[in-house]
Amino acid sequence: MLEARGDENKRTDNAVRADRLDELLEAGRTEEALELLKPLHPTDAADVIDRLPDELRPRAFDLLVECDCDRAADVLLELGEESLRVILADLEPVEISGLVRGMDSDDAADVVAQLHEERRADIISGLPDEDRNEVAELLKYPESSAGGIMRLEFVRIPVSDTVAEATDRVRRAAPQDNEPPIVYVVARDGRLAGHLRLRDLLRHPAGTPVRDIVRPVQEAAHVLDDQEQVAELARKYDYSTVAVLDEAERLAGIVTSDDILDVVVEEASEDIAKLGQTADIEDAFAPVTRSIRGRVPWLFVSLLGGLLASAVVLLFRNAIEARVVVAAFMPIVAGMGGAAGNQATNIVVRALALGEVTRGDIGRLLWKQVRVGLFAGTATGLAAGALAAGVAVLVRGNPLLGGLVMLAMVLNVTVGSTLGAMTPMLLARMGKDPALASSLLLTATTDMVGLFILLGLAALALRFAGF
Repeated sequence: MLEARGDENKRTDNAVRADRLDELLEAGRTEEALELLKPLHPTDAADVIDRLPDELRPRAFDLLVECDCDRAADVLLELGEESLRVILADLEPVEISGLVRGMDSDDAADVVAQLHEERRADIISGLPDEDRNEVAELLKYPESSAGGIMRLEFVRIPVSDTVAEATDRVRRAAPQDNEPPIVYVVARDGRLAGHLRLRDLLRHPAGTPVRDIVRPVQEAAHVLDDQEQVAELARKYDYSTVAVLDEAERLAGIVTSDDILDVVVEEASEDIAKLGQTADIEDAFAPVTRSIRGRVPWLFVSLLGGLLASAVVLLFRNAIEARVVVAAFMPIVAGMGGAAGNQATNIVVRALALGEVTRGDIGRLLWKQVRVGLFAGTATGLAAGALAAGVAVLVRGNPLLGGLVMLAMVLNVTVGSTLGAMTPMLLARMGKDPALASSLLLTATTDMVGLFILLGLAALALRFAGF
């Protein structure tokens, strides 16, 4: 509990730092801005930059590049997808080459993969020969495959070595970030023969043949396996590192624990996105236009489902005494508010789980949801309102009822988006699990609000306009 509170406090501090950094950059006080970023851990520095407006992110990152290129590279690897895209677009090819030069091969390939094809060649050509070949090799594989996420820097031990020779190879190998606690043993033809724990080399006499102490590898991934299969191998066999084989069964690379964890988070996020009916994983503070593109198409799918429900109601229109059009569109208006709210809820639940938002972010988050809700509500409301007007004409009603349906849709989708973001934040503050209760609370609330808005507007229209 204390550790969780510490993480929450740190994220809240980063929100405060982001506001301060925004002020300093806008005022042109670059030295103070740099002094704010320099002491931070790369993860925290990236979190602060992620919270800045798009136009300020490159300016903040440029300060780090000018101060310490290696540190800037560490921060680059921790940035969110949207920040990475914006910053890479602002950097010159020679600057990107300088940043990726000191990265592990898998990290360097991940960064280069974010660029358009025409820029990749310029970046790769600026790398040293060894780095160039490694990055080019990794880019041959799909980004979400085992080959796409593996690293090429690891220690190979020939099965013909003795313990002394193997130990010497480990000593001479260049140190790597997140270096695994095991080394892999290969046969003369490069095929995987097994692995050794580093402590195995310490426990056995120097003259012991490696083949006598090598441990078998139960399962290995292949370069074209999906990254989810790699994570499943790690989970099933408790691997901290997964070996990756090429088409000839030779050892091609390894996937380390940090990348396995990234895969688990990415795959879980994709599942959440699908449950929330969004087209792709969306950062909590992604641009409004990107959020609209990802959500509105799915809202139209939900609109179609609501229209089918209203068709059933229309089949029994003779049994409805008054205002058949309003009654027919009741489930649509209520359902669309719930659909929009669920989209926002799933985005925020994921962001809370990953620490992307804190209590200090609620104002910005709600303002974004209001804007997305207004646009999405207007888009779907115009379609529903036009259809409602057409139905009203067919049943000899007042076509202006379509305007009521449209207005109710705009209001309820906006309310749904706002409540969808606010509900999990409130539950998290109360110590409840937002993922468990948000959908239930949201559906009940948006149904009630949607029906109240539509029927309230209809009652006012009947009273004052004689619809």
